[in-house]
Amino acid sequence: MAEERLGLADLAYAELLDAIVEQRLPPLVRLNPERLAKQMGISPTPVKLALTRLTSEGLTTLVSRRGFFVTQLNPSELVSLFEARLLLETSAVRDHFDRVTPRFVQQLQEAAREYQRLCENNVDNLSRLLGAASGRFHSLIVGLNGNAFVMRWHEQAIIHLRAYQSRDPGERYQIAISEHSAIVEAFRRGDAAQAENAIRTHIRNATKHYEQLLSQSAMRGPRLRNIRMVGPKGGRPE
Repeated sequence: MAEERLGLADLAYAELLDAIVEQRLPPLVRLNPERLAKQMGISPTPVKLALTRLTSEGLTTLVSRRGFFVTQLNPSELVSLFEARLLLETSAVRDHFDRVTPRFVQQLQEAAREYQRLCENNVDNLSRLLGAASGRFHSLIVGLNGNAFVMRWHEQAIIHLRAYQSRDPGERYQIAISEHSAIVEAFRRGDAAQAENAIRTHIRNATKHYEQLLSQSAMRGPRLRNIRMVGPKGGRPE
């Protein structure tokens, strides 16, 4: 029973995380464990475990006597997250460029192409998939430092930002394709200074864009999938 509850807590966490990233659960909405559990077709206990985990990661907030809420970032906090990304990515390039290999460049190019392919095909759940693809691209860069703690910090910053990037109407995605290409080209040429500069330009531009979007985009109402009926890959959970 405990193992089953743990498995359901993981599924509840994944569903709640997706709902926050996709704005199905927008910032400041109150998260009632019993109500969420009913929507997902499970008991409240795994939902409470998932909410506790999300709170430890800063994606939800527990307010005394009021319960859980989706965290709302203000513009300065959003900028700070982008600044954290900028610091982690540029320092990885500046301090560990000697670790760049042809295989690394190939992987970075493949990640950039996957991002572009998603944009061109306009697939379902585009914003979420593009956010994940962008995360893989930038995680490769941070991975040059080989530090698991830094990788975790970077991943956490990206998760927070994806909830706001999902509001993007599309024009930023097209610009990002060319910016990714400039980053890849700098790595391919072995130019550390140019790679750092291209990353800096890319993140600075994104910062300005999403800071403006923060107060403009409409938020969708909460809606969760029933994870008893739909497993992590579209089938029933084991």
